[in-house]
Amino acid sequence: MLSRLLHVITSCWSQSKAQLLPFDMVLCTFPPLVHMYAGAEFRHYTADITRTFPASGRFTPQQRDIYNLVLSLQEHALSLIKPGVAWCDIQQSTRLLLLEHLQQLGLVKGSVEAAATAEVDRVFMPHGLGHFLGLDVHDVSDVGPVPEQLSEGHVITVEPGVYFMPLMLQRAKADPKQASCINMERAERLVDMGGVRIEDNVVITSDGHFNITMAADMPKKVEDIEQYTASTR
Repeated sequence: MLSRLLHVITSCWSQSKAQLLPFDMVLCTFPPLVHMYAGAEFRHYTADITRTFPASGRFTPQQRDIYNLVLSLQEHALSLIKPGVAWCDIQQSTRLLLLEHLQQLGLVKGSVEAAATAEVDRVFMPHGLGHFLGLDVHDVSDVGPVPEQLSEGHVITVEPGVYFMPLMLQRAKADPKQASCINMERAERLVDMGGVRIEDNVVITSDGHFNITMAADMPKKVEDIEQYTASTR
């Protein structure tokens, strides 16, 4: 088996140095979050996994809120995954749930319907919900990089994320429809947090799916992550 660390990104990265060394100080509002994009290759087949955890070992209350939001999006998407389901339906349902959660946190104003029409969800999650996985990390098929309809034997990633990126917020400010739906002051206060992504790899089975990533017993809940990091210090 060949394993790879694809990317490691810390929030506030752009505000510090290109490389973080032991005992470096990073000036930001929040203790940094670490985003680890990792993969493995076994008999030419690939994996694509993302985990987000606090560099300090403990989430701040705001980080915990956003992490639990993303985890709930993934759990929702996973609950819908089975043969015969259209991938676009899963993605749309998950994006609507994202807007509902952002509204509850005071980051989205007005109705969820108006925010969905303005595509506010793409300000905070500009990428897709997942993609095919196989001989390549971003595998392809005769229908493209994502399935039209899930079938037994498909292997896909499920990777919701929520990010607070200056460029995306600047673009939203310039769009009257999006700007009217976003609490910009509150969103901009979270820029230093960076964001959260959680990515698992799943196989579509005859009656549902099998989560390969969780079969390896990787910690994913906030409490499990904090307990694990505490045990390694």
